[in-house]
Amino acid sequence: MKTLFNKKIFISILIMILFITIGALFFRKIQQTEKEKIFSKELIVDTVSDLRTLGYSGQRKIVQDSEGNIFVGYRKDYQKNAEIFISKISRDNNGFHISNSEEPIAIVAKNNDQRVPSLAIDAKNTLHAVWYGSDTQDEKNNRQIKYSRKPKGAENWESWRNIAHVSGHEDEELWQEHPMILAGKDNTLYVIWEGKDEENERQQIKFIKSENGGIVWTVWKNIAPSKSNTQSRPTLVEDKNGKLFLFAYSSYENENDLQQIQFTSSSDKGETWTAWQSISDPSFDSRHISAAIDNMGKIHVAWRAQATPNGPAQIIYRSFSGNKWSERKTVSPSKDYQFFPNIGISQSGIIYISWMENSRRSGFPQENPTAGLGLVSFLKRNEFHSPIKISEQENILYPNVSEKINIENFVPIFYAEQIGEREFLLKIKFLNSRK
Repeated sequence: MKTLFNKKIFISILIMILFITIGALFFRKIQQTEKEKIFSKELIVDTVSDLRTLGYSGQRKIVQDSEGNIFVGYRKDYQKNAEIFISKISRDNNGFHISNSEEPIAIVAKNNDQRVPSLAIDAKNTLHAVWYGSDTQDEKNNRQIKYSRKPKGAENWESWRNIAHVSGHEDEELWQEHPMILAGKDNTLYVIWEGKDEENERQQIKFIKSENGGIVWTVWKNIAPSKSNTQSRPTLVEDKNGKLFLFAYSSYENENDLQQIQFTSSSDKGETWTAWQSISDPSFDSRHISAAIDNMGKIHVAWRAQATPNGPAQIIYRSFSGNKWSERKTVSPSKDYQFFPNIGISQSGIIYISWMENSRRSGFPQENPTAGLGLVSFLKRNEFHSPIKISEQENILYPNVSEKINIENFVPIFYAEQIGEREFLLKIKFLNSRK
């Protein structure tokens, strides 16, 4: 009897284990299915060895043309130098195709580096790119602003040009950095960046434009320079009436003050600009802004700042409509440090913000973060939804969304994923916006 009783217990335990195993597998299958619903596709664009291949925010690294093609810009080690690559992601009945990841768009000179590309596409589907790097062989830090373009249907990029030679301050090296290009109305191109010059030993926001698609450029000029303070990391948007809004960060009033997000605007295509105005909380250091504008002319901005005294850096959101700014809002409060937001708008008007975060201070406020969580949130009915993880692991760097998301129902996210000490995959995931 005892033996029979023990067998019954043993069989019952086996049945229980079987049900638990089946339940766990079923639950895992549900989780996997739900994850597949969130992200419809994942593509590997390239493999690189540079931690900051997509650093930093403010410059657009992913754009889409009217035919649905995606273009991504990054820097990559090539023949012992950092060079600019712009890959194309296209799609047909046979699936996705990735091209142009084998060769840089330009070789400028021997033994120097090219960094931080910014992309734009105009109404004719001509692709435009700017970046910074040396013109001079063996002088890597003589940084100047470069430009090239690739008309629709062209096989190759046009020869690069230095579109704004800026002399250095006294005996200092030439120092122009972080350009951003905007394709505006009436075939006008605008380029802004930060840089020193003969009159300014601290970086100032500089501006040029081309009214014939990049063939001829105006002479560069500083926008409201301040000799005692640096001005950094500009970004630019244009409303449907052609009014320009330029954002950057600076202390402006006093070099010992906290960095603040400032903006200025121009109603005459950059000929004149309004006085700088601050839009961030003066109590906290604020940097690294990203901006986008919707079809109704409403401007949406995101930056990183402390949200509480002695707290970690967080992603802050604000919008501008007419002549009024909304209240500042923390996108997704976290106990960890959040870095480098990127903001974009879908065709249906949904606001998407991507960023990275981890528990490390990373030199805040002069951040140089290592890999962490990559996150995306979206604003719907005036509320930000719980962030979506790009990966379950803390291995993501600099996730990007495009300013204008042209692929219906899918939001492409471009990011770097660390797979080794000096090995990174550049990937695109498509967030399923129908779910």
